[in-house]
Amino acid sequence: MPVTRSEDSMSRPFGHRLWPVWVAALACSGAEFGPYTTGGIDQQYVTGAALQALDGAGFFTLGPPSDAWSTAALAEPEAAALADVFARDFVPTFPVYFEALHGKPIAYQALKRCGPTRFAESPYLEPSAGLPQGLVNAAASRWIFTYCDPTSPAVSIAVASSATGVSIVNGHFDPASLRGSEFDAEGIPMHTTAPMPPERAAEWLARASGQRVATVPRLIHPGLGYFTQSAHWMMELEASVTTSGSHAPERTFFVGRTLLTLNLEIAAPGAVHSADTVQSTTAIHVLQRRPGLERRWQAISFPRH
Repeated sequence: MPVTRSEDSMSRPFGHRLWPVWVAALACSGAEFGPYTTGGIDQQYVTGAALQALDGAGFFTLGPPSDAWSTAALAEPEAAALADVFARDFVPTFPVYFEALHGKPIAYQALKRCGPTRFAESPYLEPSAGLPQGLVNAAASRWIFTYCDPTSPAVSIAVASSATGVSIVNGHFDPASLRGSEFDAEGIPMHTTAPMPPERAAEWLARASGQRVATVPRLIHPGLGYFTQSAHWMMELEASVTTSGSHAPERTFFVGRTLLTLNLEIAAPGAVHSADTVQSTTAIHVLQRRPGLERRWQAISFPRH
């Protein structure tokens, strides 16, 4: 059943969640183009492990995805095959939805995978046995694929890493193998990517804080109720910094962007939030958050430096 976005009241055909207010909104807008470069970065913005992870052109080598769930075993090639079928069979059936986000008509028959594949880590510990598979899929880490038409990136498709039971028969999904929340698809606004590149996230955090990024960015899904494509890059600075209105210096920050508003966002860990609850048709289930991710993200800004 379609649900309603909190952002713009648009009907979301592939949604499985209600959309609470995004807690990391920062009053600072602009796409990654603006005053920021579109190429690689260097020691001006990163140091330590982050600097060592840059290739010769200044782009991060992120390494294999990290997923501690034993049941979340969908590899990238398998996820890509599922995304390709979804892009061909389902995306063209909702043109108004995807084109409203993209900003212009999309050549659906020409869509092809393009750009880097991203992996957004789940913020949750592996659920206990007995949780309905649709809810397991909703909480799982996700592979994120970009699809371009002949002019630009147009559609982003996220595939749950737990969707190991989905079957393709004669080139199409076997409906009996679908359990819900396997996919999350969004139109990509023109002149952007979804999610934002880690190089831009690191550059923006370093510029805003006055400290270089010291750890390799990790893409973290914010949890139930949020766009997969709005996952944020988790990074640590070389030194703790004081944020506006905060009494305790912070080193860990989350950097990303909302998909619709294009607002760039920096968030820091806030109030403790160790679990989320979600309701199935028969029970209320508790999803425990992973160590290090038990605090809500809250919007921050930095004093001028």
